[in-house]
Amino acid sequence: MTQATALKYLSENKGKLLTQISLCLALFFQGTIWSMIGPSLPMFAVRTHTKVLSVGYIVTARALGNAIGGIITGNLMDKYTTLPQRRGIIIFTMICLAASLSAATFVSHFIIVLVLNVVAGLAVGSMKTFCNTLVGYLWREQVNIFLQMQQFCFGIGSTLSPLILAGFIKVVGTKERNQWWDSLSICYFCVACSVLIVIVSFLIAPELDVRREVRKKITSKSLGYSAYERILEFVAFCILTVAIMFNTEGVFSGFLYTYLIKTTLINKVNAKFLNSLFWLCFTVARLVALALSYYLKPMYLIIMNSLGLIISLSLMLIFRENIMVISVCVGIIGTYYSTLIPVSMGLPKSYMGIEVTGGMGAMINLATSTANFVSPILVTMAFKMAGSIGFVWYTMTLVLCSSFVYAIVLILFKKDGLVLGRMKRRAELSPLVLNE
Repeated sequence: MTQATALKYLSENKGKLLTQISLCLALFFQGTIWSMIGPSLPMFAVRTHTKVLSVGYIVTARALGNAIGGIITGNLMDKYTTLPQRRGIIIFTMICLAASLSAATFVSHFIIVLVLNVVAGLAVGSMKTFCNTLVGYLWREQVNIFLQMQQFCFGIGSTLSPLILAGFIKVVGTKERNQWWDSLSICYFCVACSVLIVIVSFLIAPELDVRREVRKKITSKSLGYSAYERILEFVAFCILTVAIMFNTEGVFSGFLYTYLIKTTLINKVNAKFLNSLFWLCFTVARLVALALSYYLKPMYLIIMNSLGLIISLSLMLIFRENIMVISVCVGIIGTYYSTLIPVSMGLPKSYMGIEVTGGMGAMINLATSTANFVSPILVTMAFKMAGSIGFVWYTMTLVLCSSFVYAIVLILFKKDGLVLGRMKRRAELSPLVLNE
């Protein structure tokens, strides 16, 4: 790309790029405060006088709110189509996220902490659905690269999150200064205040009618799709959603610290650094994926990631007493987990030829939230039944199930493949219909 071409591109897409920067900042903030829960679980257990495994239900409470928040926002995005309206939604949800998580660190009653985390989950479900759907409205066929960019920013925030908490613990100390104000409270409060930067970025973003572009599409009427063909399209999307549901890297990272402590092979300080290593590899891999998305088809990325996860988890099972092997595998798992969700969310448009609406975005979020809601309960049972190694077996089971469902999607539901390809060949192509 020449300099003149680049300048022309920047000039034509200035509004989109500024809005994209705001979305990336929102994901960075979400990653920073949301991923702090894993290393914070032992501190919440002390604060609420609850066992560490029981306090893990905080993750379940967040997942419950996440599912509900995604459904609400998906419907709101289809109803409120202008950028100012959607900007109001994202600003409100970010304020709710910051306020609820900050308040949760000031209370000592476990039930209140759970309720506040449900509110935080509502906010995050709204943010995820908003950001992942809006980026599709903005960039259309170029959605893969910008999804990777957003998730890269989330990864940076998640990488810094445990380090920020460890820094506050080192400076303030682990002992409470008084009943309400300790290192955990100070850390969450300071991170929550950074939401102001994200809010300002959205307020200064230019006006942009993002809905007009998504409405310029081929409708089922213009292509002559039958009800049967539309059902096939919906079934294809549902099967992909099931594959995405098994990709619970949030649960893996959330319980990674607990797993490392229960192995007794590593102390608490080094366990926090390994948690950061997971997110560091996760983030760097998403940066690399920005380039790979240009050269590799989504099918190859998914196959590569699935094989990498299976091999790494197998090594963790075989060398369960070797902390060096476990540490290397944690980094590798972070690397291969990094691109599965962004590539999966780009599959409907780039690989399957399906338009993703706000409702579909909410459906994906509901699937992942359901998995995150159930997984902490199953992980806790795995810990109790098999000890620390039960966590690895549980993750391996999810990866194998995910790989099987992905294989079905990649083989059967390519837009010019065995099933969806029939619709394309049978449809009578006609000019694009602009649904104003």
